Amino acid sequence: MRTILDESVRKFENIFISGGKRGLDIEVKVKDLETILKAKVAKVTA
Repeated sequence: MRTILDESVRKFENIFISGGKRGLDIEVKVKDLETILKAKVAKVTA
């Protein structure tokens, strides 16, 4: 599955993503997330 992150994510060193259940948030480095998911960063929002 292809993953696209909005370019605004690059404003941050770390972000929080859902851990898959209510109340479980995971802090991750943006660079690590890009690498692990092989994500493309692009302008998604207007």
